[in-house]
Amino acid sequence: MLSLTRVYTPVLRHCAKAVSRRSAVVCLGGAAGARYISSEAPKEVFTNINDESDPNRDAIFKYTWGTWLKDDAGEKKKRFTKFSLVGLQSVLKELVEDAKTHADGVVVPPKTHDRNFISLPHNVSVKATGTLNPNEELVIKQLVSIHEGKHHRIYKVETNTGNSFVLRVPYPLDSEYAITKRVQSEVATMDFVDLKLGIKVPKVYAYGADQANPVGSPFIIMEFIEGETLMKKWAPMTPHSEPKNKEIVGLVINPLSEFQSKLAEVEFNKFGSLYFSVDAKDKAMVTEPYDGETDEKLQGRWFIGASTERVFWRGKRLLRKSQFESLVGPWDADKPLDIVKAVADIELENARTKLSLIQADAAGVKESETDLKNQIETFTHLQTLAPVLIDTKTPSVKNVGALFAPRLAHTDIDPLNVLVNGEEFTFLDFEAATIKPIMFQSTPRFVAYEDGPKIYEFEIDEEKYNALDEADKYYYDFAVARTRNEVLWDLGLGNTFSKLGSEGSPVLKRLRGPLIEAQERRTSLETPLLDRKIYELSIQWPQFYEHKFVPVQEFPVELNAETFEQHTKQLENYYKVLGTVPFAVTGGWVPQDLFDSLKSQGVIKELENGDYEIIQEQTSA
Repeated sequence: MLSLTRVYTPVLRHCAKAVSRRSAVVCLGGAAGARYISSEAPKEVFTNINDESDPNRDAIFKYTWGTWLKDDAGEKKKRFTKFSLVGLQSVLKELVEDAKTHADGVVVPPKTHDRNFISLPHNVSVKATGTLNPNEELVIKQLVSIHEGKHHRIYKVETNTGNSFVLRVPYPLDSEYAITKRVQSEVATMDFVDLKLGIKVPKVYAYGADQANPVGSPFIIMEFIEGETLMKKWAPMTPHSEPKNKEIVGLVINPLSEFQSKLAEVEFNKFGSLYFSVDAKDKAMVTEPYDGETDEKLQGRWFIGASTERVFWRGKRLLRKSQFESLVGPWDADKPLDIVKAVADIELENARTKLSLIQADAAGVKESETDLKNQIETFTHLQTLAPVLIDTKTPSVKNVGALFAPRLAHTDIDPLNVLVNGEEFTFLDFEAATIKPIMFQSTPRFVAYEDGPKIYEFEIDEEKYNALDEADKYYYDFAVARTRNEVLWDLGLGNTFSKLGSEGSPVLKRLRGPLIEAQERRTSLETPLLDRKIYELSIQWPQFYEHKFVPVQEFPVELNAETFEQHTKQLENYYKVLGTVPFAVTGGWVPQDLFDSLKSQGVIKELENGDYEIIQEQTSA
């Protein structure tokens, strides 16, 4: 039985229109309520759902949430998420059929299907999938694009079972190996967080880790959950003079801090990322990820494999599978500094691979030869520093071993990744989750305030404050609010430390600086920030050694005045670019609604080659 369906961009919806039983119609067009940020309303176009080659349906796969000032067409092509609607429909049909035989909530091992996808039977219940009438075929009634993120696209799928699903499809930005590992690890981590830690996450129903499945793309099908993002409660600039400023900011910081604390409860046996045992290519890798599990249903369910933290795959599309496998773990629990070396190693491998391609006149590398050579120098310094970066057994910090033990980290803690429904929080986006020391976890970006002047004294003499001009008042208030937010986060982290029977150390936070900078580095433009962190350590190294925070007396990286001057110029250039090049921090990406507005005002001008430029106001001499 064929059905009539309507597809919108970004929505696919049922059409109340008569057609032949031998056809299924898809209508591409707009939808109310979708998270769509273009100022132009999407258009409706009809297409046969069984005609996979119809170009009209491509609109549902195209990236629409922003424009790049340089090579916009190329960047959007990289984010084209084409998949088979017929294949998706068939997977959902199989899940609905399987649900009839599953006992709701009874935990069993993941099920491998003949068509190269895996389902989680304990989540696939009749309640979850809905039901069909006798002899009724499953039909996708509506497909809505609800989020176009940095690394993946999310669709809401409505069917005639009465239930909705979420389809998550990664952009083909990275190597097949990296994408496969990310999908496998994300679903296993969500399963662990749900079953072992009791944290609410969307239930995963099925996933395919590569393109060889009916959907024709890596995918995750999961539960659709109603709610608003926690970001709607985030008021970071609440004035310090507001009597309830801490309570207001705490509406966001407190649940996220408690979430991180909950993740840290289990101490693992290795560093790396979690996977289902059924996804292990080498069964010798399947060992218990942590000790003391008494629930037989959870024993043997997961293992620790290669890390999927972003630093190990972001911007590394050119690396081969063999290059990844030797550098991404897992690592022994008693060797946390091996993670630091691995970060340096994979960045060096990536830079050297790109440099060799440039020298061979091959295409596909954006950085210059000079830029890549500078990166190689920087990450060679980090590689040298890694084995002695911190004395992980220092007697200067109480119960320091707890800080460097393997613990689960959600590496993108952000109010955007939390749904709120009443008093219930649902945590999202475990794509880059990894197991590492809590001391190697960076301060979340939404509260981090590392590069500005910090003001810890929140009270100021009113007379002195009123004497400031408006600009100085603004910067003072900004620094106070941002400092307060980071302090409140650190206080919450302090509660986690106390649960571990340990304490955080400002010195350890400073020593981990080069690693954090390397982990957070998004483009080669930010490489000088890592140089700065290394130089800062070299200056204070004698004091670190005196107080037994580092194991060697001499700073291991040789830094001369010439090198220092060179990197100082690079750092100055970085800040100059940030201050003078529009949208430099986003790599030239402009949110679509803002792009449309600026273009209509004449601020953005299209060039003959298809790129765009910002028309800067001319200042008078």
